[in-house]
Amino acid sequence: MYLDSDCVIEKGTIENVSAELDEFPAVSIPMKYKYNNFSTKIVSRCREFTTPAEALFMPMAFRIDVQKKIGGYLYDKRLLWGEDSDQRKRIIENNISYTISRGCVWHEALNFHTDSRSARRLGRGRFIQEKYGYFKKRKFIEDLFPFKEFPITIKCFKKIGFLATIYHDFVWRPSYKYGYWKEVIKNGCKH
Repeated sequence: MYLDSDCVIEKGTIENVSAELDEFPAVSIPMKYKYNNFSTKIVSRCREFTTPAEALFMPMAFRIDVQKKIGGYLYDKRLLWGEDSDQRKRIIENNISYTISRGCVWHEALNFHTDSRSARRLGRGRFIQEKYGYFKKRKFIEDLFPFKEFPITIKCFKKIGFLATIYHDFVWRPSYKYGYWKEVIKNGCKH
């Protein structure tokens, strides 16, 4: 089982995951975000959208033989952030079945500042993933004039509500894009 150091396993999750691994070679464990005040509650709601439980993300658990089936390694060490997207891609490409666990992992509470910093890191990670061919290049003009993101805003609003959507659209997404484009400039890449 793999999870970040700022997470806590909910009681009963290890038992659930163990039983689920009897049926599936891989198990994605839903991650929820703790909250203890207004800002951490907004971030927690936003993360329900940016890190959905039904997606195949870290934290995860695997049978030992999965590593061999997905290229002989679990994580590409070149990827600083977002390494789970590489892993997810290889699991799907190799037709490895997985399930979403009945268990849960709780991430420590994040306020606006710490979550914005996390979004910037994920943006940097996205650039690194592009560099190694995991994603196509982002287009500056589309990030500057995000008209195509309007459907995402509607989806976000329906799932997590007004305040969390405002945070997502005006703090989280711009922070992510800032991290990405800062990394592009730092590396002298043309887009």
